Amino acid sequence: MVGIDNIISKPLAIDEVNRVNKTSLDLQKKNKLRYKAIENGFFETLTYVFSSKENLEKYGFKTVKDELDLINPIVKELNTYRTTLLLNIVEACSNNFKIGARSASFFEIGTIFDENRVESKKIAFVHSGASSLEDVSNAGKPKNIDFFSFSKKVLNTIGEFELEPITNIDNKFIHPYQGANILIDGKISGFISKLHPSVASDFDLSDTFFAQIDFDSLKDGLIKASSYSKFQASRKDLSIIAPKTLEFKEIKKVINSLNNSLIKQYNLIDIYSDDKLGENESLTIRFTLQSDDKTLEDEDINQVISSILDALKEKLNITLR
Repeated sequence: MVGIDNIISKPLAIDEVNRVNKTSLDLQKKNKLRYKAIENGFFETLTYVFSSKENLEKYGFKTVKDELDLINPIVKELNTYRTTLLLNIVEACSNNFKIGARSASFFEIGTIFDENRVESKKIAFVHSGASSLEDVSNAGKPKNIDFFSFSKKVLNTIGEFELEPITNIDNKFIHPYQGANILIDGKISGFISKLHPSVASDFDLSDTFFAQIDFDSLKDGLIKASSYSKFQASRKDLSIIAPKTLEFKEIKKVINSLNNSLIKQYNLIDIYSDDKLGENESLTIRFTLQSDDKTLEDEDINQVISSILDALKEKLNITLR
């Protein structure tokens, strides 16, 4: 017999593995996007991964190759794999309007297929009709949704992105004058547009806006700790004269190329034009300047603004208003 006090104690061996992988991160990202979308007034839809081949072709969307397509579709109207989320989600809007709705705002995260039946995940948004509910503030007559209001709802859901003109319209849903590519980290990740009037008429819809974005291009939203300055920030508005044809992204490139650590943030806050400006327009940009080491003095602020103006003058021939 050996007493228990003579047994050598050993710690319990626990072998734990890292359970964080792409699948778990995608699930977290999907749930966060769902909550954000709902916060911004979108309702989630869940539609079939099948669609009507005739309608896809009618509106200029690509279709799965015949040899890879469905052999026995569940119904005649769902006779192919969907190559976009937009057709199904716009049909959902149309169905709501047919039963008396004044507006419809939906989103869906789902799988689509390319011509070779390769899967990819997208997130789509659509808003049709009134931008808000009927109440006292709008005298029971809310305005219809517009491009900027819809873009803001999408931005508040998926995070920051940039827009650039669509040069190659590959489907009939996109409006020729109210559509743009969505850029995330400088790469085209989707598009946003007003629904073409002729298509809206087919679905008996009023003003309708939609967007479709690659799910994998969206950031995972993991919280990252970073230090912040304890010194007061300064805000400075800068009004410049630029050609109307110049895209704001070109101005951003010049400002970003300065790599000035004092420029914490800047936004375009106003656009003004009149007959005196001719082919030019006045742009007002608001800068937030802050140092991590000290409170900025007027001399420091003026030096930053001067460097911005010099760079804009040299590279884009933009002058102070």
